[in-house]
Amino acid sequence: MTANSHVIGPLVVGGRVLGAIPWSGGFGEAKTTFGADTFREERPGSWSFSQTVNRNGTTGAVTSITNAPLAKSGPDTTQTNAGAFVLHEWTPVQPLTLSAGGRFDWFNTTTDLSPIAPAVLPAFIGKNDVDRTAPTGSVGAVYRILPTLDLLGSVATSFRQPTNSEMFSSSTTSIPNPNLVPETGLTFEGGFRVHVADATLKVTAFNSRYENFLQTVAVTFPGCSPCTQSQNIGKAEVNGIELEERWQVTPTVNLFGNATYLHGTNTTTGRPLPFLAPFRGRVGVQYASLDASYSILAVVDWATSKNRIDTTAEFQTSGYAIPKLYATLQLGQLVDRRLGDTKLILGVENIFDTAYRDAATFVNRSNVNYRESLTNPLVEVGRNFTAKLQHTF
Repeated sequence: MTANSHVIGPLVVGGRVLGAIPWSGGFGEAKTTFGADTFREERPGSWSFSQTVNRNGTTGAVTSITNAPLAKSGPDTTQTNAGAFVLHEWTPVQPLTLSAGGRFDWFNTTTDLSPIAPAVLPAFIGKNDVDRTAPTGSVGAVYRILPTLDLLGSVATSFRQPTNSEMFSSSTTSIPNPNLVPETGLTFEGGFRVHVADATLKVTAFNSRYENFLQTVAVTFPGCSPCTQSQNIGKAEVNGIELEERWQVTPTVNLFGNATYLHGTNTTTGRPLPFLAPFRGRVGVQYASLDASYSILAVVDWATSKNRIDTTAEFQTSGYAIPKLYATLQLGQLVDRRLGDTKLILGVENIFDTAYRDAATFVNRSNVNYRESLTNPLVEVGRNFTAKLQHTF
C-alpha cells in the first residue's frame, strides 16, 4: 500500500502601525509610543490518497489494484489576532527612567467541522469558533547609579493563545485538543548594564511563573498509539540568567557574545520542562572595512550537554560548538553605484560538518520508543552554503 498526504502551508497576512509622542516640561522628559497590529492565518486542511496493490502469494503477479481517490483529510482552520498597545517612558530626573505599558488582544480561532472523525467530532461542536480577549501589561525602571552602571528591573504579565494547529489539526502521530485554554504568565526581571565608550555588558536574571502552561505530551488514543497532544499541564516555572556583551576593539573589529542559562520545572508534577536548552550561547567576531563596503563575520553557536530531562518526552543531548562564517558585500560600492543599497550575503554554516542535535530538539513519544540514532531525534543540518541578495529601497 502506498499512501500520500499533501499538507498545504498556511497563508499569513498582517500589518502594524506605530506612532510616538515626545513630551517635555517641568516634570522631566517623556515619550509615549502607541500602535496596533494584526494578523490572520489561514491553514487549509490536508489532502490524501492511497493505492493498494494485491499480489499472488506464489508468483508475485499483481492480482488487483485499488485506488482511494484524492480526498480531504483535515479541516480548514483560521486564527485572527488584533491588538493595541501603548508604552509610556518617563525620566523625571536624569538618573531615573520609569516605564509602564499595556496591550489588549482579541483572538478568533475557527475550524470547519468536516472532515473530522466521528469519534472526536462531539468535542469540536460548540468550540469550532472561539473568541478570546487578553489584557497584558508591564512596569519597569532603569536607574543610572553611576555614569557607567545602570540598574534594571521590570514586572510583566504574558498571554499565549493556543494556535489553530494545536487546537484543531491532526496527523498520524498527533491529535487535536479543542479544549485548550490560554496560557498566562508573570515574569520578574532584574539586572545591570555596564557601558563604556567602546563596550557594553548586560546581565539579567528572571523568574517566570505560568498558569495553564501549554506543552506537547504523550497520550494514548484509539487508532493513534503512541501519539502526542497539546495540553494545559497546570503550573510551571522557568528561572534564567542572560548575558550579552559587545566590544568595539578597533574601528574595524567588533567582538560580541551572549549566553543564556534556563531551569524549567512543571511545578504540578515536579518534572523538568522538556525542550529547554539548559546553557547555550553565541560568540563572534566581525571585521568591517572602514568604507563599509564589505564585512566578514565569524560566529560559534554552542551549548552544553543536557541531562536534566523529562525521560517521557526527550533524550539527553551532548554539547556542541558549531562555527559559521559569513561575508556581506555592498554591491553599490564594490560593483556599481547604480545598484544602491544592494547586498550580497554569502555564508557557510557548520563548517566541519558536525553531526549534532540542538539542545532544544523536539522529541515526541514515538521517537522515545525507539533507540537514539542519527535521525532520532533529528540531527541538525550538516555543512551548508547560503547566498542571499538583498536590496533596500
